Amino acid sequence: MEMEKIKGTKISHRKYGSGCVESLSGNYMMVVFSDGILRKFRYPDAFEKFLKIEDDNLTDDVEIDLNRRRLEEDYIDYNNAQKVFTDSLEFTRRKKEEQEKKRLQQIEKQRRMQRMREQVVQQGSHKKTWNSTRER
Repeated sequence: MEMEKIKGTKISHRKYGSGCVESLSGNYMMVVFSDGILRKFRYPDAFEKFLKIEDDNLTDDVEIDLNRRRLEEDYIDYNNAQKVFTDSLEFTRRKKEEQEKKRLQQIEKQRRMQRMREQVVQQGSHKKTWNSTRER
């Protein structure tokens, strides 16, 4: 909502009573209450629970701003959920890659061990052959 529209608007607060909007800057508005105290409220959030606007012409504008805020929050929640889901998928993918890498390393290790066994067997048979020819 534009500052000019809401400035000077009468509002009521369930605890502080009636007041008047002094200023609106970004997401905050300053309200002066009948006791002379200036209080700061988050705009438009304060109208959900604490404040009630007394100008029926501006009620729709505040409601529009509240709905816009809710949509922004829903959008942020959706993006956060999407990021968590994407991160989860990425984590799962990395985990599977690590498991596959370990599996391939294990297979390679088994192959090396098998080749070493074969070499030992071959060397052993050469020794036997060499020893048998020597004994003759």
